[in-house]
Amino acid sequence: MIVKDKRISTLSFISCSNDAVHHDDPRVFGEAVQQVARGYDYVLIDSPAGIENGFWNAALAADEAIVVTTPHRTSLQDADRVIGLLENRIPTSPQLIINMADEQEARSATVKMEDIIGILNIGVIGVIHADVETIRSVHKGIPIALNPEFESGLRFRHIAHNVAKNQQEPFISLRSKKHRSIFSIPQRRRWEENSSV
Repeated sequence: MIVKDKRISTLSFISCSNDAVHHDDPRVFGEAVQQVARGYDYVLIDSPAGIENGFWNAALAADEAIVVTTPHRTSLQDADRVIGLLENRIPTSPQLIINMADEQEARSATVKMEDIIGILNIGVIGVIHADVETIRSVHKGIPIALNPEFESGLRFRHIAHNVAKNQQEPFISLRSKKHRSIFSIPQRRRWEENSSV
């Protein structure tokens, strides 16, 4: 069933259960995607974590792929494996989004931005920081991209722009005072802020 977004008339969502008929048949899933695609400019498939049926269904139905990783070493290892698996299954090179990027994160558990790009060796279309306002928007059910006052909202818009224009332009940060990393807030206060939403 297609659910249209109340705020953006051209945005729709389809949820899929694990017991759907295509779960074990990527061909059926691909046909469903092709049918839906006739009415839209873009169809984004959110692949579940792990290299299982959901991943293969998405990979075989897609023309392009966006790999999302965090700076953590285990996430980068998973991303590197996924990129290798996608290379022979989609016609174009995968592109990268780095999520939860923040300079104040613990150095021992993470990898620097330039090293991530060197390790994965694919084009970057966006970088998302761990941000209090993003968490609030998730809790409220309102996409932060609809609020251009926050840098995190602008970053999501920038990723959409790069996808639509098929480019890898870097985001120019305005360092807005309204961008607050969750890593810069004490743990107790962070929980209180998140739970009050």
